[in-house]
Formats: sequence, C-alpha cells, structure tokens
Amino acid sequence: MNEKIEEGKGKIKETVGKITDNERLEAKGKIEQKGAQAKEYIKDRADDTRQKATDSAEKTMNNLRRIH
Repeated sequence: MNEKIEEGKGKIKETVGKITDNERLEAKGKIEQKGAQAKEYIKDRADDTRQKATDSAEKTMNNLRRIH
C-alpha cells in the first residue's frame, strides 16, 4: 500500500512540474513513480516465491507422511 502512496506523490510532482514548466520536478516525479512501481513488483515476486516455497514444503511433508 505504501508504494501506491509513493506512486501518487510522484504523479503529483510530475503534474505540478508540467504545469509550472519545471522539468526537474517533473523528472523527479517520474522517477519516484518508477521507484514505487519497482518496489511493488519486487514485493509481488517475493510473495510469489514465498508461496511456491511453502507449497513445495507442504507437498514434500505430505509425501513423507505417506511413506512412513
């Protein structure tokens, strides 16, 4: 959720930069948006990996229980 707030702040800076013809502020806003998007992507991939590891461990444990 925090990434969405950061992305929103970046969008505001980008828009204000465009309106005021401030290229530096506009660029900073774009960078903040991309940074927030990257953080969100990494979190999602980490969650996916964690879930796959958990599923694999549960499957292994179930197979071991059947053997014994």
